[in-house]
Amino acid sequence: MSTVTSEPPKLTIQQRSQQNAERIASELGLDNLKLVNVAVLEAALKEIEKNKEFAQLVRQVFERLAPPKVPAKVPSNNKAKGGLYKTTLVPIGVVEGHRIDLSAAPDPFFLVK
Repeated sequence: MSTVTSEPPKLTIQQRSQQNAERIASELGLDNLKLVNVAVLEAALKEIEKNKEFAQLVRQVFERLAPPKVPAKVPSNNKAKGGLYKTTLVPIGVVEGHRIDLSAAPDPFFLVK
């Protein structure tokens, strides 16, 4: 008779953090999960400062948990040279003596004319 084993469902980072804090609190007989998180981080920092093997272990776990890096997409030539639409803008009219200041608000009196 064969046994079927299924992998446990993937947990989010927050779920993993909560689960690990609960396990540590249970092992140590503590009840405040926020303080457990802070205490573990402070103890880990002290251990990292004096134990390079532990620091390497933390780095390995981090790299295993980190999502894979997705390479940036290189823009194709047609988008870089004008986007989706290859049109040339042509002015439909010219008003002598009037210049548009792009850094200023539109002139409402001119727009009404």
